[in-house]
Parts: sequence; structure tokens; C-alpha cells
Amino acid sequence: MTEQSLIYGVDVHSRSIASFPAEENRSIFIVASYSLKENQIFLLEADDRWSRINGKKFSHDKGEVLHLSTNPITESLIFSKCSFTPSNDKTISSQVSICELNEAYLNVKTHSIFSCPKESHRCLKTEFNSDGSKLGILTDNSIFICDVESAANGNTMKESFSEKFNGKTSSFVWDKHSKGKIVYVSYEKDLAFVDIRSDKPETLLSNRLSRITAIDCNPLSPNQISCGSEDGKLTIWDIRNTDKPVLITHEHQHMIWDIKYNHTYPQLLLSCGSDGRVFLYNCNEKENRIESDLIVDNDDSIYSCCWTGNDAFTFASIAYDGKMTASKVRKTLKYKLLSGS
Repeated sequence: MTEQSLIYGVDVHSRSIASFPAEENRSIFIVASYSLKENQIFLLEADDRWSRINGKKFSHDKGEVLHLSTNPITESLIFSKCSFTPSNDKTISSQVSICELNEAYLNVKTHSIFSCPKESHRCLKTEFNSDGSKLGILTDNSIFICDVESAANGNTMKESFSEKFNGKTSSFVWDKHSKGKIVYVSYEKDLAFVDIRSDKPETLLSNRLSRITAIDCNPLSPNQISCGSEDGKLTIWDIRNTDKPVLITHEHQHMIWDIKYNHTYPQLLLSCGSDGRVFLYNCNEKENRIESDLIVDNDDSIYSCCWTGNDAFTFASIAYDGKMTASKVRKTLKYKLLSGS
């Protein structure tokens, strides 16, 4: 289901990739190092002819970057990063920063910082909501919501909402239809629906056979979510009826680390996992089937994947060994989707 892929090596370990919303002719990705020795941010861009990827390197504050999220609205290269930083007392502190890349001077400016509370252990994931006004932060046992505007200009980020769970969390995602009011959080073998206006989260999926390790929310259907699990299964659910999944597939041999819906054509779905593989799915609910295509088969784990902000048919992934692979949906499928057939 893909055209020829482009590969770029960042020569350091990495666990995170994201794409910036950009001008129509720019496919821009951000990758961060997962290393205490080499603290680098890479801005990667595919050229107009889809013949190579060009890269720019930025130095940043000390710390291993576990996860990246880009602001979906602003034209500036603003992103959030979840990182671990060594402290003077030889312990490791965990924090989330909102930062901005300056392409002209190749530097990174930090706008604000959220320090992980000791009782929450580590920050695991960070993500802007759909209008960029709120930042969700997942720790080992809690979800925190911070207002982005109030944290600008060097201020410390403070949560406007938090919820603690009775178990170890693994992933979260914003509901794309609630304007920053609802998040889904996976913890242990459960999936929770969290409305920040209410006192208690609601359990959607309970005591699954395998731990849920990745979640994404359908950008067009307000009732559909996808889950990846520790056993390599990908399931699509209608939250109005969770007796059984709408669709299920089992392509991965091990844990799924990330899944991403296409922002324009949600029948297209990406997944990547600890088996070093990336799959592209074309989901057909009417015929109750999923077509899958193996895009990447790497020797090392692949922790993160994303669709580009400027082109609905371009996507990328990053492997732990630093190999970034960018791909395009094959033209026959692209034209089929464009024609609505």
C-alpha cells in the first residue's frame, strides 16, 4: 500500500517522532535523542521530489526524551517534550517542557516546564489537545492537564486538572471532538474515559486479556477509538457498545507501542511495535475486514509513528537505533480514497 520509502539515520538512540503542521509543500518531522550523553533534536524534511530527507541538528537541555508532541495550530515550530534529566544528587528527575525551534539560529528555546511530582514517579507521554490550548501529561499513575497560555513566557506549568489511577498507566489520548474536555487513559488492563468536568472517570474496557499499550481516537467519528495491546493485537471499538470490538487484527508479534489514525481518511491507520515493524491498515467496517501492509521490518524496536501535517498520504516512523523511515500511501489507494470509492 506504499510507494518508495526514504530513510534517514540520526546516529543516536531515539523513541519519539512527530510532525509539524506546515505549508503545503513542506513535510517536516521532529525527532529527539534518547541519550544522556548526546542531547539533540533533529528537524527532518523530505524534499519536493521525494528523493531524500534533509536534516538539521539542534542541541537542547540535558535529558533523554521519551516522547514528543507538536502544537497542531501555531505556525511556529512549537513542541512539547517529555524527558528524564540527571540531578545534582545523582537521581533522575522527570519533566515536560514546551519548547520552540529556531531554524535560523539552530537553537531551542524553552517556554515553560512541568516537573513531575515525586509521588507520580515519571512523566511518560505529553500531547497537545486539538486546538493547542491544553497540554495533557501522563505519569506512571496519573493524568495532568495544563493550560498552555497560562504557562507561557518562562512560567512553571501548573495543572488545572489531575486524576490518579489505581494502577500503572501506559498511554492516553485526547478525544478529538470534545474541545479539550475528555481524555482516554489506559492503565493496567483497563481503559478509562475521563471527563475533566466530572469527579470520576468511567471505565470503558475492563480486565482485558492483555495490557493496553497504545490508544488513538478517530478524528471524524466521535465514538470510535483504537487500542494496541501488549500481545500485539490492534482492536477498533465503538465506545457506545464495548461488548466486542468492531474490528480486530493481529499482525504484530509483540507489543504495539504506537497507533495513529490518518487525520483526513480515518480508515487508514498506522501501528508500530517492539517487533521492529510498522503496519499500514486500510479498514473496511462495512465488509468487516482490515487490509494490512508491512511497511518497515527493523532489527530494533519502533516506538513512535506519525502522519505528516501537510499531506494526508505521507507518514514516518523512528526506530530505537535512530533509523527514520518516511513513506507514502501507494497511488492506487490514494486515488481511490480521493474519488470516494
